[in-house]
Amino acid sequence: MDRSTSALITAVRAVDRWVRPIERALAMMAGLGVGILAFLLLVDMIRRRFFNETFAWLYNFTGLYVFAAAIFLSLAYAHRLNAHIALDVITTHLSRRWNRVFGFVGELVGIVLFTILAYAGLRATSEAFSAGYTGERTLPWPLWTHYVLLPIGASLAVIRSMLKLLAGDALDDPESDDPDAAASVGVN
Repeated sequence: MDRSTSALITAVRAVDRWVRPIERALAMMAGLGVGILAFLLLVDMIRRRFFNETFAWLYNFTGLYVFAAAIFLSLAYAHRLNAHIALDVITTHLSRRWNRVFGFVGELVGIVLFTILAYAGLRATSEAFSAGYTGERTLPWPLWTHYVLLPIGASLAVIRSMLKLLAGDALDDPESDDPDAAASVGVN
């Protein structure tokens, strides 16, 4: 490995160590949101069954915030762990070289698509903030708080795709949140 490649890998690993805790924190927030949703749905079901009452705001909250958070805030974390949909039926029959080609093209496509999503989400967030849009009367929160989940998640996914594209197999074990631990067991 020449010096420029070594310097690039070192820089990518440094950015990776910075991005991992953010990915983990956002994924934990998304998971916590889903857990809170499950609890609220249980309470709402009990209220309906025994008291003929409901949380009028719950379904708007679920649709606007919890599902969006679960998808967008965990996007980069899932991408790092390779926990996304893959065409294993095809790639298991390809050579290592062709798998790398497909991986490279996939990361490029991901960068383009995530960039478009981040930009569109940023524009929607900006417009909702500037215009003061709010949700329906059952959940009259500012809508920018919902829209901002998309550019946050998509931007982090762009960074993750760029890291994977630049470093390839040189990044530490995707399962490990501690790069030093991964290095100590010979993953690198």
